[in-house]
Amino acid sequence: MSHVSNERGIRALFACILVSGLVALSACSSGNRNRGVNATVGTNTGTSNTGVAVSLTSSTGLVTLNAGESLTLTATVDNDTNNAGVTWTLSGDGALSDVTSTTATYTAPSSLKGTSTPVISATASADKTQVASVTLLVSGYPVVYQTPLFPANVGVTYAGAVTVHGGTAPYTWSVSSGTLPNGLSLAGSTTSTETLNGTPTTTGNSSFTLKVTDTNSNSATIDMALAVNPALSCLLNGRYAFFATGVSNGQIGVRAASISVDTTGAITGVVDRKDSTLTSSGESWTGSCTNRAGNSGQLALTGATDSPIFNFSVTGSLQMARLQLISGGDFASSAGQLYQQTPTDFSLTKLAGNYAFGLLGAEANGLHAGYVGQLAVAANGTVTAGRIDSNTGSTINGATLTGALGIPDTNGRGTLLLSGGGQTLKLAYYIVNASRLLVVSSDSAASAPILAGFMTRRDTTFNANSLTGSSLLTLWGSSGTIQPAAVLSAGLISGANASTGAFNMVLDNANRSTSEAGVVPTATHYGIETDGRVTLNFTTGTTARQMVGYLDKTSNGYFIEKGSSAGSAGLLEAQAPGPFSNSVPGLFVAGTQFPQTSAPVALMPITYLDAGTISSASASGYVGIDASTGRGIGSLSISNLGGVASAVYILNPNKIVLLRFGAPSQNGAIEWLIQ
Repeated sequence: MSHVSNERGIRALFACILVSGLVALSACSSGNRNRGVNATVGTNTGTSNTGVAVSLTSSTGLVTLNAGESLTLTATVDNDTNNAGVTWTLSGDGALSDVTSTTATYTAPSSLKGTSTPVISATASADKTQVASVTLLVSGYPVVYQTPLFPANVGVTYAGAVTVHGGTAPYTWSVSSGTLPNGLSLAGSTTSTETLNGTPTTTGNSSFTLKVTDTNSNSATIDMALAVNPALSCLLNGRYAFFATGVSNGQIGVRAASISVDTTGAITGVVDRKDSTLTSSGESWTGSCTNRAGNSGQLALTGATDSPIFNFSVTGSLQMARLQLISGGDFASSAGQLYQQTPTDFSLTKLAGNYAFGLLGAEANGLHAGYVGQLAVAANGTVTAGRIDSNTGSTINGATLTGALGIPDTNGRGTLLLSGGGQTLKLAYYIVNASRLLVVSSDSAASAPILAGFMTRRDTTFNANSLTGSSLLTLWGSSGTIQPAAVLSAGLISGANASTGAFNMVLDNANRSTSEAGVVPTATHYGIETDGRVTLNFTTGTTARQMVGYLDKTSNGYFIEKGSSAGSAGLLEAQAPGPFSNSVPGLFVAGTQFPQTSAPVALMPITYLDAGTISSASASGYVGIDASTGRGIGSLSISNLGGVASAVYILNPNKIVLLRFGAPSQNGAIEWLIQ
């Protein structure tokens, strides 16, 4: 078990990452299975009762090689009294040959395209708990994965990036067919990333083919298209719903809204907002949407109670975006997610059905809290057959839930009234589509909680097998009321056994100087009721923890932690099947989700995870991904926020979750990378 439980431990983990580089990342991340390898020599750092330890050396002194090339690894075992040597395993592309108890030769596949990061492990036969592993970086033939070029505007400076994977630098980029829009040209890069930049002069759509050739004369092409729109048009065009959460005047603040953006970037809309000093329900908004660069823009909004400005960065589909409030000064900060709405679903008839929901935020006294539950919505909006749990001061435990869903207006906004366990929640909802609603507090009472979250359609029945597969549990909480410390957790749940009720778990916790990495809980047990209510019980150290939640589908739903002083609440998200790679092709947009404090809050417009490298214009880092779990430990440095150790989880090809560990003077945060 890898367990970092104090300031010195997290600093040591970060130092391991910074000093050792890419090769040691898997060594830093996976307990005794992946310990202590650097570019030329290393030893596992796990403890052994017999004093056995494994070290590895590379015949080339390197861990990088090209397609078709080979290198030999040699294992040395300390205190190997019987000279039993090691056994070798390979995870990833390529093959091992000439395997002995002390050496093995790795050969990269000759036809590899792009990059690959195979992991080779040597396990001591004298003590199988002692393992040294090395992550190789193999460069194959060049390939350019499909890359979106975001629309440009006449008279507005434009830059769009295209990246080649694999091959050997220097590279030569060219337009092999078609033409670029008037005013744009290639920057002439010799690196793996080329930029289309300039200032477009005319509207229209252009199609062209880019070609990249590496120093070995190997080449790749990609067909691309770029639209040039009028000067005032925005990346967003149509109707969108979003919610943003964060801190206002030292305490939790939330808002949700629907906006309509026309072809000139003009905005009309409606918003619900609540913090410790103000409740605004169904307030009208006007404003403008303008482009900044690439996939980014700005929403400048004006209402009766405030006039927020949000920066946004949109995904390649132009249907989702990450948001960050930039006009809050020292008194307010927030971030969230924007979704394109489906107006044909703006009716109670379309919304009829069964849902699970999860809301998190704070009570009126500033203490963090969460609510989870399930309900049925009739065609007339009546809410029946529901249950609700909370971890507030007046805890609700599986109480009967009733209420009403109001008729949605042309913005997709309606009211939601929920009553259960002696409490009534007055909320507003915004329709993304008939399967997803954004929910936010709209109660002006000073005693009302400040909450925001999701309500999603349930598409299955539930039983003891509804936790099959692997899933990621993420929890947000905070200790204190004024400028609190964030208390965050993220962990993988797998191997749920319906017969015994046990499950496997690895957990990362970010709580400033008491952060923990790779905790393996004990005494695990779960139970699932027929209405999808789940209890998860486990022990970390000497602390018994209980999670209660409601599923909307297999291994997916909303959870709170009962008895948590931090009021922890969050999500369970089903993970796609492995194996997982250090490279996930595509352009990701990254940003802080459910920030619990005023900082750090980040927006990273264009982000890549390639061969263990996290890169964007505003952030950089390294990570080693466990091929079997999709989890890794690495480092991340964000402009103006500094560098911290981080845990990374690959959920699926379209979403990566990153947990930034805290430091004594800095809160941790959870980022969502989406595409």
